[in-house]
Amino acid sequence: MNIQKGDLVMVVKPTECCGLAVGLGAIFRVERTLSGRGNCGHCQKKLGAVSVAFGHKGTTVFPFRSLKKIDPPADGDSLPTRADIEVPA
Repeated sequence: MNIQKGDLVMVVKPTECCGLAVGLGAIFRVERTLSGRGNCGHCQKKLGAVSVAFGHKGTTVFPFRSLKKIDPPADGDSLPTRADIEVPA
């Protein structure tokens, strides 16, 4: 999965090892990613090679396999900004 810094993601799956569902449905912007060998932060089971995403000033950490990338809105789908609707006096 191609998750990078700045991506908007949603937690869609519990952890594979212990089924921890804390954070399920949470949406956050990825602040950094890390790949390597690691353990589950809850049950401490060795996960082997894993890629994780950090958010909320490093307090949120989820493996990529628990996340779904939320695509940005297409051009024209965004709401107007204040600058778009303000009329100069």
